[in-house]
Amino acid sequence: MKVKYMKYKQAITACLQHQSLIGQPFDKDTEAAGTVRYVLIAPYSRILQWHFLSSVFEGKDPSQAIAICRDGKYDVLVIGTKYHPSNDRFPAKSLRDYLAEFEPQGSASS
Repeated sequence: MKVKYMKYKQAITACLQHQSLIGQPFDKDTEAAGTVRYVLIAPYSRILQWHFLSSVFEGKDPSQAIAICRDGKYDVLVIGTKYHPSNDRFPAKSLRDYLAEFEPQGSASS
């Protein structure tokens, strides 16, 4: 089943509920990825997410960077501290993926 996008109010709620992730490990398997730097509302489109993350990592305020999302489709991203300019990769994953990675074994939802 494909996960659907969120409406803005849903994304705000999810984002606010998970601010406690800031400072936690970004990846379960390695500390090399750093810690969670932000939990932010982002565009749902992967292309727009890349532009959004570029703006955030260049120092633009996330609340201004989100203005590129004009289709009403949002996601919540967990963003890490370790940016790798050599391969132009942003340390980001959806909140759903982050929570699934850290979910205790044996408690998966059906």
